[in-house]
Parts: sequence; structure tokens; C-alpha cells
Amino acid sequence: MKHMAKGQTQTLYSLAAVLGLVESGNKEDPFHMIVYRISGKTSVRELTPPEAAAVEAELRRQLREQRPKKKAASPEYPGKMTAGQKAYAWRLLYDLAKLSPSAVPVGERMAGIVRKVLQEDPCPGHPLNWVKREDGAKLIEALKRYLRNTKRKAAKHDSG
Repeated sequence: MKHMAKGQTQTLYSLAAVLGLVESGNKEDPFHMIVYRISGKTSVRELTPPEAAAVEAELRRQLREQRPKKKAASPEYPGKMTAGQKAYAWRLLYDLAKLSPSAVPVGERMAGIVRKVLQEDPCPGHPLNWVKREDGAKLIEALKRYLRNTKRKAAKHDSG
């Protein structure tokens, strides 16, 4: 009967260690219980390649369940700007900041644009969190317009 490769043993033990299932010197730890439940064997070294693959699949499934899903960079609020809209607005503003440097920090510039375009008082530190989705579209259009005008002025200045 063919046993699994040594590298596969290490893979199983490393996955089990990440999950916190291995207890040194204990053959009845949670990892070995999984091995026994799947293969009926008490030793990891005795596993055949298909049994080892089944144990590995179970460990990887547990790892997927255990790890929390990545959260969005900024929280989503119902009816408010989407993460994509926020990212696009910030990208436009950073492009604008490259073409038109200012002593005012970018976050404050965004807050000022929100105040001017939407007549809203933005949340300090997070100027886009409470902007409505429709207003977000208006804000993005205004940022595109500012960027277009700044590029036009820069081109005019370079040629003239």
C-alpha cells in the first residue's frame, strides 16, 4: 500500500497548526480526530494519497470558514455612495492634486468640494460617508469637470 509523500504530511500539519488543532505529543488532539474520522487511521503517516487529500480538503474548508471575509476599505451605508464611487472620487481628487498642488490637505479639499457642490457639511475625516448615491454622482461629475478644466489650463499654460 502506497503512503503519502513527506511533503504532504508537512502540509497537513501546517494547516492543522494554523487552525490550532495540533497539540504536541498528543495523538488524540483535534487534528488526529479529523484524520481518524475521515480515514479510520490513527497515524498521519499511514494515510494513502487519496485519504491525505480528503483530510487536506477538510482542513482547507475549516480554514476558509474560520477566516473572516475581508471588509470593504470603507463601510457601506444604505442609500449612500458605494465603495466604487468613493474610490473613483478620491482618485479624481488625487489626480487633481497632482495637477494643481495646494497647501490644503487632500481630505480637506474633498470636504470643501462636498460643501461647495452639494451644500452639505461633511463628516470630519470621512467626507464621503454620508453623501447620498445620487449626490455622489453629482460630486464625481464636478470632480471630472474640475480635472478637465485644470488639464485645459495646464495645456494652455504650457503652449502659451
